[in-house]
Amino acid sequence: WRLGYIAGPSSAMKAIHLCQSSIASHAPTFLMPAAEFALGDDERRLEMQNSFANRRDVIQEELSSIPEIDFWEPEGAFYVMIDIKRTGMSSIEFAERALSEAQVQLIPCSLMPHGEGMCRISYATNIANIKEGCRRLRNWLSGL
Repeated sequence: WRLGYIAGPSSAMKAIHLCQSSIASHAPTFLMPAAEFALGDDERRLEMQNSFANRRDVIQEELSSIPEIDFWEPEGAFYVMIDIKRTGMSSIEFAERALSEAQVQLIPCSLMPHGEGMCRISYATNIANIKEGCRRLRNWLSGL
């Protein structure tokens, strides 16, 4: 589940409200305390932002040591899109083999528009897991 908000010109908000109200009537009740927490405690929110920025920096450093792939610095969320075209594998083959041979789970971007040749890797975990996952990916790819 995701929870968010939007702000904009009143004419746009009326149209968005019509669309949103046909999709969901309200935010799930169990998410409301999380939203209150996220919006109400600037210190905690800043701490979380810094934590994710650190994880992003670590995964970029780790991925930059893998010559078989390229990647772009993420601009949002907690995913890195990696370009796997140099491996000669399709996105689905790469993701399946990474899981079975390196025990690293990726999302093949061919499931998204114009995503063939790309996979998505998450950094929504701790630093140790990020480093270990990248180590496994690096070792697997170097052995191909």
